Amino acid sequence: MLAPQSLSRGEANTLVTEYEIGDVALTDPKVADFFIQEDRKSIYLNAKSEGFTTLTLWDKQGEARDVIPVTVYGTSLKGILGEAKQSFGSISSIQFVTQDDTIHIVGEAPSPSDYKRIQSFSARYPQIVNEVTLAKPVLDTLTIRIEKAIATPGIKVRSVRDRVILEGVAFSQSASNKAFEIAKLYDPNCLNLIEVKQGDRNPGKEPMVQLDIYFMEIQKSALRSFGIEWAPGSFPQGGGAGIGGLGQSLIGFVMNLLPKIRLIQEKGLGRVLENPTLFVKSGDLANFFSGVQVPYYAQQSVQFKEVGVKVEAQPIVAGSDIDLKLNATISSASPHIRGGINTHTLNTTAYLPLGQAVVLGGILSNRDVKTYNRVPKDLATSSALFTLFLSKDFQSSRSELVVFVLPRIADPLADAKAAQEEWQ
Repeated sequence: MLAPQSLSRGEANTLVTEYEIGDVALTDPKVADFFIQEDRKSIYLNAKSEGFTTLTLWDKQGEARDVIPVTVYGTSLKGILGEAKQSFGSISSIQFVTQDDTIHIVGEAPSPSDYKRIQSFSARYPQIVNEVTLAKPVLDTLTIRIEKAIATPGIKVRSVRDRVILEGVAFSQSASNKAFEIAKLYDPNCLNLIEVKQGDRNPGKEPMVQLDIYFMEIQKSALRSFGIEWAPGSFPQGGGAGIGGLGQSLIGFVMNLLPKIRLIQEKGLGRVLENPTLFVKSGDLANFFSGVQVPYYAQQSVQFKEVGVKVEAQPIVAGSDIDLKLNATISSASPHIRGGINTHTLNTTAYLPLGQAVVLGGILSNRDVKTYNRVPKDLATSSALFTLFLSKDFQSSRSELVVFVLPRIADPLADAKAAQEEWQ
């Protein structure tokens, strides 16, 4: 059996057989041509153009004896070797070994750029076998840089032989994909072995968001002058009706919130019932509850139900703005059903420019004040809801409950410096 042939364009070779050659066939005469010698036991093969063809030989009796694959390369092995030495010969840790019809490039690349250049060069020529690896110190430095660029807790980067491997745990598929894409910028051949475990949080370095929440009782007569921009069609056109009796939840927006709160308080037209501050990482969920657990006795057992105010917020930083998902729930004991809870809930999303606050109204009706009598007197009721229920203005429908949520991107260093200056 005659061996497969690998030739460079313009190169020729003579094949010798043990039999007299009869018929000859070539699948692609554009790639190569042939000439049978006078003794009929040898054939001259000439490479014409880059490509692949098959040479089939029959003997005098018409029996097929050899099927020979023929590959023609555009550049000769000698030319490729010369180009390789010119490009990488100055790297002392790289060697070139010619074996049969291939060139083996072996050794350690001293830098990622050299490693990529050798990879790119080897991909151009099928005659090259690339056995180059990154030097161990360089590979270790590369893994450190990749892990720092990914910056996601739970995801680690290490090297095994000459491969960069991503491993550990990601809490979403998108986090895993993001880490892999970042790693491929440094090493396109890296291996992704990250385990994905779906979770309700987003590990990693993200901006911190401060959420200042103001539960306020505001006089109905002062509500319009507060400058709230309610969503279109949500606020009554008539004067003084307020929002507590509309039977629907409202959303609005206001700028310059803090000066307006101070002005309302100075004029005696409103008060802050409660002012919690939450810190949460961009993309994560923050929640606040203010209230009590009310006991109910039924069939010789005691059950506790939460009564009060609950706010859940999930901010996402978008440049200097904040995309906010908000849920507010107010629950109170039902005056009609023993053990029942009246619940008012508002769910919304809002895109807030820097300095803008979202306003929630209509989540509690003035007529709900009578449910306060359902709460045992010996329970601590200092939360916003129960403070409001004790208000004579609210009992007589002269005031409203309005909730303001003011988000801002927190700067821990600036905030710490300001707090220190204030303390000093």
